[in-house]
Amino acid sequence: PKTRRELELIPQRVNAPLHIGFFSNQEVSTGWSAWDVGKLGYKIVTFPLTPLFLNVQAVMAGLKELREKGSDEGLRDKMADFAAYLQVVDVDKFQAFEKKYIG
Repeated sequence: PKTRRELELIPQRVNAPLHIGFFSNQEVSTGWSAWDVGKLGYKIVTFPLTPLFLNVQAVMAGLKELREKGSDEGLRDKMADFAAYLQVVDVDKFQAFEKKYIG
């Protein structure tokens, strides 16, 4: 939908599971939550660029601090540690794959 009115009308006119992808700072999604549009009839609500935009902001702030202070000591409470990183990337799965196919 390109307008708030379309956002409201589509669930009334389409008899199928509906998906809406919200993009930050777009007029059509401003003021709506996932729960709001769920009540309208949307079954899947995503925020496809929100993680990327959060990441860009965090990286830029971290790089600024590194440039200004020459150290990551003040950033450590804002970062995942190495063990958490390995868990997120599912290192065990890749190690099992390596063992199975490479030896």
